Amino acid sequence: MQRINIKKFLLSPYCLLFICSIVIFFLSTYRISDLIQPSVLNDEFGYWANAAHLFGYDWSGVASMSPYYSYGYSLLLTPFFILDSPSLMYQLALILNAFFYIFSYLISYKCAKQLVENLSPSMLALICMIPALYSNNLLQAHFTWTEALLYLCFWILFYLILQIERNPKPLYFVSTAVVSIYMYTVHQRTVGVLIALILSLLICKVSKKISLTNLFYFSIPFVICFLLAILIKTDFKSNVWSFVSADLAKANEYSGQFHKIFSILTDFETFLYATKGFLSKLFYLVSSSCLIFVFGMFYFIRNSRKHSRNLLLGMFCLLSLLFTLGINTVFSVKTLRIDAILYGRYTEFLVGPFLLFGILFLLNTKISWKYIPAFTIFMFLIAFFIKDYLHEGSDYLGAMSVGTSLFYNIKTDLFMVRYAVIVPLTLGSIIIIFKNIIKVKYIRFLAFIPCIIFWVLSANNVFENWVMVWQKAASELTNITSAIRETDNNYPIYFIYNENFYGDNWNAERIQFLLPEKNIKRITYDDLDSAEGDYYVIHLLEEPIDRSKFCNIATGAYFYLFVPVQSTLSDYSASNP
Repeated sequence: MQRINIKKFLLSPYCLLFICSIVIFFLSTYRISDLIQPSVLNDEFGYWANAAHLFGYDWSGVASMSPYYSYGYSLLLTPFFILDSPSLMYQLALILNAFFYIFSYLISYKCAKQLVENLSPSMLALICMIPALYSNNLLQAHFTWTEALLYLCFWILFYLILQIERNPKPLYFVSTAVVSIYMYTVHQRTVGVLIALILSLLICKVSKKISLTNLFYFSIPFVICFLLAILIKTDFKSNVWSFVSADLAKANEYSGQFHKIFSILTDFETFLYATKGFLSKLFYLVSSSCLIFVFGMFYFIRNSRKHSRNLLLGMFCLLSLLFTLGINTVFSVKTLRIDAILYGRYTEFLVGPFLLFGILFLLNTKISWKYIPAFTIFMFLIAFFIKDYLHEGSDYLGAMSVGTSLFYNIKTDLFMVRYAVIVPLTLGSIIIIFKNIIKVKYIRFLAFIPCIIFWVLSANNVFENWVMVWQKAASELTNITSAIRETDNNYPIYFIYNENFYGDNWNAERIQFLLPEKNIKRITYDDLDSAEGDYYVIHLLEEPIDRSKFCNIATGAYFYLFVPVQSTLSDYSASNP
């Protein structure tokens, strides 16, 4: 009987892929027991509201506080409504995120095997693990919004385009069209990726890299799927988002961005804000990746030359980056929230290939020592240009720009630009120095460990200082949902928007999530005067509810659950003080 070589087995690519997948799953879910409801509002709620509509529930009353959110991700959330427990629904959606990142990792390995020939499969399995541990990936696995799915979709597109370059079968063109439109239905900001894809294919057609027939294989399903996507969107806007005010409805729509574009083109001050915003977002990607992102750009620039075998791939990635940064800049122009000035989240779904092939570029290409002073000058110049804008801003939502969250001082509400330059430069320089000193490629892998530690610390920082704070603050809302469940006899549930407190009203979305089968109707104070019978009123704070007509039976997170004084429901307050 032949003995199994344990060492050889453990270092085999399939074993390493399995081990790395387990690590990704663990880091994506090890705090899942602390997460029982949406952390980020309105975003997470918006996708669940669409899913509720598909399942037959009506959340439109509470959704009226929120701008439109797209439905592609919601299609995957819908089956979770079969469960009786909202908390379990939420946690299973988080587990789904973990699998999105595992699938992305496996696809990245498959792509790397096709593009890199001088490294062993086992080495590639380990290298592909590095971008999988990027700070944004580690954090976004803990939210039920679109980031993990968008990250996977971009990797799938990357793989399909690579197959088109290797073997342009009709199936790959059709699949690329379908996946790109589905990605667009997940989040409309990916329109930049669609534009990049179309332009890249046209450039390759002009360069005779693909045929006109192949272009038709892409175009016909693309147009059909796009029209279908618009038709489905109409249904969601009619049934879920029909009560949203006109101004709020524009927030996540193109109609709300046109005036921003016009202002950028016609007003110098706005143009200057847009320029600083664009550079801030580029600065974020360089800083959060410890310079690796730049080397990824070098890789794709080198592969965008006319006679390059990977012309389509290089053009697609670079144009996707350019257009997405542009859309990100327009969306957040003139914002004074620090994290939104940087706004890494809106671009980081496409960072995977740049990180992976930036790492491979570093390992396989001779890197001059001159890169270190060049990067130093580059980073300090950008920092000098954008620091006044960053210091003008205030507040920082860590989930939106996790990669630089360590450089934000919560106590002083100040973003420390100098550290956002020095720390990534130091970590990136370590990689370059280590790479030039150590000649063995397998040992060079260790140079990325300090960078990985930085990413883990960044993600953990946001989780502890933002996510857990949101979760703990919202936990009191169960007082209200428990009171409704214990006394309910299909009584109407009303919600009144307290106009004196804008974002604080959003906690009503969490109440709706915890009562998925209920239709919480949004009403006005005038509507309340004409209400009859037994019913519940959810309201932020006590004022201006008339306490002579209503009594409070439950309180949580500054929300009050009122019922009519003459109602039999008022007895609940006596037995549950």
